[in-house]
Amino acid sequence: MKIETIGKSDEGRELVVVWVSSDENIKNVQKNRDNLAKIADPRGLTPDQIKTLIQTTKPHYHFMGGLHSGETGPSEMLMELTYRLATETSPLIKQIRDNVIVSITPVADPDGRDRNVDWFYKGLDEQAANPAPAARPRRARRRARRRRDYPTGASTSSMTTTATSTCRRSRCARSSTGISRRIRRSCTTCTRRSRSSIPTAAVRRRTRTSIRFSSPSCRSSRTSSWRR
Repeated sequence: MKIETIGKSDEGRELVVVWVSSDENIKNVQKNRDNLAKIADPRGLTPDQIKTLIQTTKPHYHFMGGLHSGETGPSEMLMELTYRLATETSPLIKQIRDNVIVSITPVADPDGRDRNVDWFYKGLDEQAANPAPAARPRRARRRARRRRDYPTGASTSSMTTTATSTCRRSRCARSSTGISRRIRRSCTTCTRRSRSSIPTAAVRRRTRTSIRFSSPSCRSSRTSSWRR
């Protein structure tokens, strides 16, 4: 295992690469990289030389995490992976160390990560200084929601919307109050009202209910269809 500093961030933090492989592969890292460059551009090499390079060169895998400041999980995972590759003695991990060269950059943006971590702990300190009030029970929240949605005391079981409609002669705009699925209509220029509401059973069966507007003062009878 070898740790190498490859540069500095904008705020002066170190950017590192951790090399994990067997001791022999770590000693020949630079030579292995040169051979990989020759394989990538084999111009000027004979087919036998290329075959020899392929047989003697170890594959190189590079991992990078934490490219964005909010991505804190990949950096933690890569540090755990580095520890397992360096210390585990299972046959699988030993085979990886003998045949593969692994390089890892845990954090590509150390400035953003530190800023994100500081902001996280700042939020914890603020929560400890100003604890939030205890949450109300579900029944109390439901009652508060009912009082907010139905300030006039309308029952949530009726779910009735009162809508008024005028005849064509009066030329008044329609107005509706409340938010619901069951409709009640009336003619404001007439004394008689239409059906009071749509039955609940009809609502559940998704039936179409026609409400007829009929009044002596209306020009003609109109039928309004309602669908759930």
